[in-house]
Amino acid sequence: MLADCLKTVKDTLTLCKAFVSLGSSQSTFAKEIAAICIKACEVCEKECRVHESHHEVCKNCADSCQECISELKKIA
Repeated sequence: MLADCLKTVKDTLTLCKAFVSLGSSQSTFAKEIAAICIKACEVCEKECRVHESHHEVCKNCADSCQECISELKKIA
C-alpha cells in the first residue's frame, strides 16, 4: 500500500536527517545512527520497489536508498 510506503519514507528521512546532523558534529553516536539508517533504508528500498513500476518517485527513492546503504556501510 502506498500509505505504508509513505510512512516508511518519512521514518527513513527522519533517521537520515538525524545522522547528517550527528555526523556533521562528529558525534560519538554517528556510527550507531548509521547502522539504524541502514536498516531503515533497507526497509524503505524494499517497500518502494513494490511500487517502482507504477510510480517513478518510488523507483528514485529505492535507488537512493540503495546508494545510501552503500555509503552508510562505510561508516557503520
